[in-house]
Amino acid sequence: MYSHFLKRNGAPLTDNEKSMIINIHNYLLGDSSTSNDHHKLTLRKHIAEILGVAEGTVGSVVSDWYNRSDDTFTPHKVLGRPKFQPDENVSELLRTKILDANKKAEQLSTVILRQYLLEQGYNFSKWKLLRVLHRLGYYFGQGERRNILHESPNN
Repeated sequence: MYSHFLKRNGAPLTDNEKSMIINIHNYLLGDSSTSNDHHKLTLRKHIAEILGVAEGTVGSVVSDWYNRSDDTFTPHKVLGRPKFQPDENVSELLRTKILDANKKAEQLSTVILRQYLLEQGYNFSKWKLLRVLHRLGYYFGQGERRNILHESPNN
């Protein structure tokens, strides 16, 4: 079989994938009719070869299964940056400032928005402000000699 199609992308295993490892482990552990060439491989290597995962992954899943007596797996940690929900006041301040600036045809940039939020008592970095604007559904577009913030069609 083409093993390069079975490679994973590094995401944590789901509980179904972990239970597949356990089921195959239990099956091969009790199966005495395997051919002699499979006895050259360790059980962990054999399972890793079948499923296309690393040997260490098989070992950690099996040891986690046997260490926990309640037939469940240890939940994995949530990876990545925690989701930041801006304060509702910040969302409202940004929306009113953007709408006013667009109506008056004033130039608008992240520097201007950061300064405005700083005057209101909110301190955001440039990148955090860009993430907030993106989450609120705004994107920068080029107007005629001015920058304006457009609302996404989904808003």
